[in-house]
Amino acid sequence: MNIYEPYMVITDDDSRLQIALGAVGERFNFIITRALPIGLIMLTWLVLQQIGAYIPMGWIYVIITGVVLVALYGFTKKNMVEITITSTGVEMVQQSISGSKHINIPVSGIERISYSTSKSKTPLTVFTLYTNTQKKYPLLRIAGIPQHITGVSNQLTKLLSVIPQQA
Repeated sequence: MNIYEPYMVITDDDSRLQIALGAVGERFNFIITRALPIGLIMLTWLVLQQIGAYIPMGWIYVIITGVVLVALYGFTKKNMVEITITSTGVEMVQQSISGSKHINIPVSGIERISYSTSKSKTPLTVFTLYTNTQKKYPLLRIAGIPQHITGVSNQLTKLLSVIPQQA
């Protein structure tokens, strides 16, 4: 059983953990960050053309502003597509609309790692890495199953000597 789901494990041994987002995760990210914002704008344009005459002009401006802000958020969302954790540090590949960005953080630059679990029907746990320069990066998003959380926490502690703490 893969405790890092939706990531695929490339390497997982005593000295290195390398995971990458699987094909399903990449498709999901494409839909959320590209197709959904464009579809939302097109749907709004279609709806406003059909019933725009019956809506007050102020509400049309509010609707358009809201849709544009949601679409911009979707377009500018950054996703971790590959993560490599070794005893010397963490290397992440972050993908956005402008391309991929490699982020290297040495162990000495890591302040702490925390995790939080959502209280929804299908819980999601997000591990967040905080650096000494007051930046934070979402490190992992996994299923909120207690055994998975414990397994990931143990692996992070073993590799980085940093104990993840619940937020």
